[in-house]
Amino acid sequence: MKIYKSGGDYVTTIYATNLNGFKASGTMSHRNSYTYTGTSGTSYYAEVTVFATIDGVTDSRTVTTNTVKAP
Repeated sequence: MKIYKSGGDYVTTIYATNLNGFKASGTMSHRNSYTYTGTSGTSYYAEVTVFATIDGVTDSRTVTTNTVKAP
């Protein structure tokens, strides 16, 4: 997941791990949430890329979230 400021400036990348709940294996579905604490008053959005592998074939999709303002 890549975090950007509303103007498109790159901020950071959050990688999938077991600790942050993004990573799962052997499941038909998976969902998770993640809280990014930015700078108060700054608006952000995320590009989230998900990967799935079945029988050695990997597929991916990237979605862009709505822009939200940090409280």
